[in-house]
Amino acid sequence: MVMLQTTDRVLTQLAIISQKDYRDFEKFTNKDFVVNRCGSVLFATSEERARSLSQTLALQKELGVQSRELDNGELTKAVPVIKPDGIQRAIYCKEDGWVDQWALLDFYRSTARDLGATIHQDVEVARISTMQSGRFLVEVSDEEFESTNLVLAAGEFTQFLANQLSVGVPFTCNRRNIAILRPHKKPPDIPIAECVDDEWYIRPERERLVLVGVGETDQVEVPTAPGVIEEKADPRTHPRIMEYMKDRYPSLQDSLVMRISPGIRAMTADQRPIIAQANKPKGLFLCCGMSAFGITHSAASGRLMASLVDGRSLEREFEEIVHEVALDRSSLLPHKSG
Repeated sequence: MVMLQTTDRVLTQLAIISQKDYRDFEKFTNKDFVVNRCGSVLFATSEERARSLSQTLALQKELGVQSRELDNGELTKAVPVIKPDGIQRAIYCKEDGWVDQWALLDFYRSTARDLGATIHQDVEVARISTMQSGRFLVEVSDEEFESTNLVLAAGEFTQFLANQLSVGVPFTCNRRNIAILRPHKKPPDIPIAECVDDEWYIRPERERLVLVGVGETDQVEVPTAPGVIEEKADPRTHPRIMEYMKDRYPSLQDSLVMRISPGIRAMTADQRPIIAQANKPKGLFLCCGMSAFGITHSAASGRLMASLVDGRSLEREFEEIVHEVALDRSSLLPHKSG
């Protein structure tokens, strides 16, 4: 998803930058392939979270995001499949949407190749080390590569790779199940709709399918090697989905559940990403801890990382953000008592 509506200033700032870049991509390719701008609705069922949504709305307006509050009539018009019972507050942003991630990745790959980059796909990094010269040696399958700079952007496996260079990366991992539903009847156009109390959400998917993000998450061990996380969905997920659809989206309760799959998220303590140069070894850079915002922030994080690697002056829009996504920021450091 590409969400400007967040509860955090830095996350929204990164999303704003990425949204601008996505529009530029679309102009460059003359195709609307990047963001399917269906809009997003955040809603709360508790008084506490309703108050929090008011603060979120104030933040969005301060940052120039065109969010607004919806009354119950506007809510049911914006989300025709929702049952509004118990909803105390809802806010809406028409600029939000979801991304065809494969089309986006194809765009990134083809653009990089056009600029002269060599891309190796479907290879597994076996080992990373530093040489006496100070350069990095990356062993991939039966090949080796040397490099002055090394960017680790491997999601939940970034910590495993960084450990080989004796670098600690402070994030934890959790697993969240995602389901794809095929309604028996063609559903009406819907935005992304997320309950901020339990973090369940729905959004449209290609071919008139509906994607459901299951609210419950399980913390899992940070992987110590590729493939060590069991990629199996919790068998209890299917009945939970049906029960949730019945309670909140009754017109979708008879949908066919086509697939349930787990997704692993790497998350820092303050839920902001790490986009930074490590103190040592020289030339090591980290881009990780994206939580659920990997696609949302991909363009912004790529631009910021390019500036850091090149050592060039930061663009003004990154000057405030760079300190908030640093590896050594205070919110990620262990707290000492006494």
